[in-house]
Amino acid sequence: MNLSQLKAYLSQHKRASLPDLANHFQSDPETVKAMLQHWQHKGKVQHIHVKSCQKGCCSGGKNIDVYEWI
Repeated sequence: MNLSQLKAYLSQHKRASLPDLANHFQSDPETVKAMLQHWQHKGKVQHIHVKSCQKGCCSGGKNIDVYEWI
């Protein structure tokens, strides 16, 4: 995976979670996260925290890291 491949994937899909990106590129999530920071600094990617349960019925929902191409 390189920065161009990451850019192409996110610009095509618009939004993806960190686990999905790591799985797609068969890479460690921390490696993908470091590469995403490059696009964040350039203002091309936005990091969003999304609750895994948005129905309000569970009190222990954890955040999922989602990245969006802007």
